[in-house]
Amino acid sequence: REHVEAILARWPAVLALLVGQLGTEFEVRTACSADQARRMLDDKPADVVLTDLCLPDASGIQLLDWVHRRLPRTARVLL
Repeated sequence: REHVEAILARWPAVLALLVGQLGTEFEVRTACSADQARRMLDDKPADVVLTDLCLPDASGIQLLDWVHRRLPRTARVLL
């Protein structure tokens, strides 16, 4: 699998659905908070970051802004 996806979702059912759909073709990593995602992405950047608008500790917009500044080549998707 060439591409790495990082997925954040507030609702476990949505997270499970996305992982189930994408996990067969992509390496998928998940996080449950913006802070956890930042640490995960600092450790190993992703090609694509998908995130919910509402996260427990930040908005998805704030997280994607951080991703844009820190990892400008990473594609960003707001759900």
